[in-house]
Amino acid sequence: MKTKIVFTSLFLCLMLSTQKGFGVFAAGDDTLVNQTKQAILIVGGKVSSIQYVQPNLNRARVYTDITIAVSKVIKGRPNINQKTVKFRIEGGRGIEPSNGRVFIEEISTTPKFKIGQELILFLQKRTWGDGWAFYDGLYPFVYPPYPTIQTLRENGSKTKVVNFYLAHYKQKYTLDIPVDIAYRLLDNAIKAPEDVTLLENTVRPIKDIRKPGYRIVQVESQDFLSMLKSELTKIETKIKEREARN
Repeated sequence: MKTKIVFTSLFLCLMLSTQKGFGVFAAGDDTLVNQTKQAILIVGGKVSSIQYVQPNLNRARVYTDITIAVSKVIKGRPNINQKTVKFRIEGGRGIEPSNGRVFIEEISTTPKFKIGQELILFLQKRTWGDGWAFYDGLYPFVYPPYPTIQTLRENGSKTKVVNFYLAHYKQKYTLDIPVDIAYRLLDNAIKAPEDVTLLENTVRPIKDIRKPGYRIVQVESQDFLSMLKSELTKIETKIKEREARN
């Protein structure tokens, strides 16, 4: 059976500049605080299943159902159960109705997933019509680059690192930090966004401006991690004091 690849290009600039369409995010401002504010659901976990779906065999249009085995819920409520998130993205593998040939439909703005991949997933509401937002649990808006979890091996030991790719207008940088610190950072971004925004503004100037894929992921320096832990502890103390007053 022959296989052909169908490439579908979507205009990213249109997605960035309009409230209509499959989804929308703020152009040029992809900071951590902005990502957590927009997300309806944030979970850490592993891709456990990838299934291609062709709802109507008379039409050559396919989707892909992605299932995540959840290890940590950071924000929101998983749509299947506390340990499972399932969502659908555009594109995938299908069969042409006219001749039975297998084809692959790739959407340029749709993220790619693979079995066993570890990540922290940010799911957003979709928009429809004049910016009306809705969330049906199956068709959220997902876009890369989302944080990935990678296992690094050094001197016989293993370290799991979360790779964040962040941007603020023309400034872009990566942040590679251990998973426990990453979860603290996300939790604080949700509970104390103003403080984490100040922290991001402090971190950004001292980080290299790099494109994803052009850098070997490594744990940030111990001095940097010590500074980050110290600042997170200060923020967490403020959160506890505020909660105690309320």
